[in-house]
Amino acid sequence: MHSLGNDFMIINNLNNKITLSLLNISNISNRNTGIGFNQLLLLEKPKNYITDFNYRIFNSDGSEAMQCGNGVCCLSQFIYKNRLTTKRSIIITTKKSTVLVNIIDINKVKLNIGKPNFYPRNILNKIQLNRNNLYSVEINQEKFLFSLVFIGNYHCIIKVNNINSIPVNKIGLLINKSNLFKKQINVTFMQVINNYYIKLRVYEIGCGETLACGSASCAAVAVGIQHNYLSKLVKVKLPGGKLFISWLGLYHPIIMYNNTKHIYDGILNLK
Repeated sequence: MHSLGNDFMIINNLNNKITLSLLNISNISNRNTGIGFNQLLLLEKPKNYITDFNYRIFNSDGSEAMQCGNGVCCLSQFIYKNRLTTKRSIIITTKKSTVLVNIIDINKVKLNIGKPNFYPRNILNKIQLNRNNLYSVEINQEKFLFSLVFIGNYHCIIKVNNINSIPVNKIGLLINKSNLFKKQINVTFMQVINNYYIKLRVYEIGCGETLACGSASCAAVAVGIQHNYLSKLVKVKLPGGKLFISWLGLYHPIIMYNNTKHIYDGILNLK
């Protein structure tokens, strides 16, 4: 399945019989010799009686991720298409977060991704906020100001004048190789067109630049609203298409409206 070109291989593992090694995942994610995908989603039984499903997220290099906005949208449509529940509103957990998904129709979903945390101190090494509540990093003698957001996963949001001129993979990789962070982080470049329309390009952990990223879109819009230059409903344009994000501010969850597309079903033999 894909959402705005952000593509996923989804496996039904509700019987808990499937185990995949890092090498398995890396091999099948290869777009030349395998199936090809940005991330693998492994659907599992719920961890408690309150939720409906759990799932694990693996990047194309085999590393495990904590959250994926576009992924959970596709996963919910996979659940709906395969009649794994009769509900149109389902609660899905990951390793670090819980999301509520409303299935609007066969291709459209509304995702409640939770409340953003703008001060995730446990990922930072010793750097300080400036007077505008921004952090800074110097890459190749160029200074970048950025915001941090945790929304089930970590995002570094950099506001730029023109995203088309940014070497996304190069800067994203260098930021992750710097000593700023204790762990890998997604890096998003945001160009503000007006207060209700932005453009994004995203460097994702374990994948490099992708055509779209739902959680990065949520994080970027939250930053813009928090800094008072975006409205409470924003259209986000990514290389793979557009989606809509709404946020009413602190103490409220971020809501994403998105489309998904089923590509094909198949059988994979790893023997």
